[in-house]
Amino acid sequence: LSKIDGNLFKDTEIDYVILPGISTPREIALIRKKIELELKVAPWLILRVDNNQAYANIHALLPHVDGIMISRRELALSLDPALVPIASKEMIHACHEKAKLVMIASDMLGSMRYNATPTRAEVSDVANAVIDGTDAVVLAEDLSLGPYAERSLSLCKDIIRDIEEQENININ
Repeated sequence: LSKIDGNLFKDTEIDYVILPGISTPREIALIRKKIELELKVAPWLILRVDNNQAYANIHALLPHVDGIMISRRELALSLDPALVPIASKEMIHACHEKAKLVMIASDMLGSMRYNATPTRAEVSDVANAVIDGTDAVVLAEDLSLGPYAERSLSLCKDIIRDIEEQENININ
């Protein structure tokens, strides 16, 4: 943030800022102060949980942010990948306890960059994120560049709607 030119955002409305690689409440406080001083706005701060330190400190960090975005792909680089699903569930639960927004990002429907049909695992990934109680799923970033961008978005909406309409599924 030391390189932010406040004039870049002069006529821009900022709703939220995603904070990557942050692992202490002090860092969040410094960033919040810098944003408010430089940009004259108070956007929501969303912590991107993308490393083991952020995950390990999640209970200390949650009071200082408005929500989190769990980057499962990045988290799996610093945490045993087999533990990432459980860690995600723990963080979703922690967010629910503190009334914080929680998003899941992990190459959702990533195979649709090149294929018209996602894998069964990808469909299950989106469905399970909804069942676990996430507030939002973040699709693979480069889907928008591929030929199936609209189809992937439509399919994601269908999966979410279908899961939410199920009466026999306990959505957290």
